[in-house]
Amino acid sequence: SFGGFCSVSYLSMFNASLKESFITGGLPPTDAGSTATKVYEALHERVRKQNAKYYERFPQDKGRVAAVVAHLLKCEEEGKEVRTPAGNTLTVRSLQSLGIRFGSAQGFE
Repeated sequence: SFGGFCSVSYLSMFNASLKESFITGGLPPTDAGSTATKVYEALHERVRKQNAKYYERFPQDKGRVAAVVAHLLKCEEEGKEVRTPAGNTLTVRSLQSLGIRFGSAQGFE
């Protein structure tokens, strides 16, 4: 998590300035060969696999998602906003960001 990254970064640079640090989320990779590029490549691969697994289990959703994306793009071209029940604007990007949950430990199940 970003909080874990900030905590570990601060601890590595200014550890004498801290009495204690509490990390309640994820820790960033700490091995020397780990780079942001490698971490995100691994994340993208995991999300891709989880998406493939999802569509294998729910093949009917592939067409549904494509239709929603087409509708959102059309609305965007026309300058219209699509709102969620909570009042947030739904965009293709925000719809796609739901896929990040497929990359979590539990996946979509």
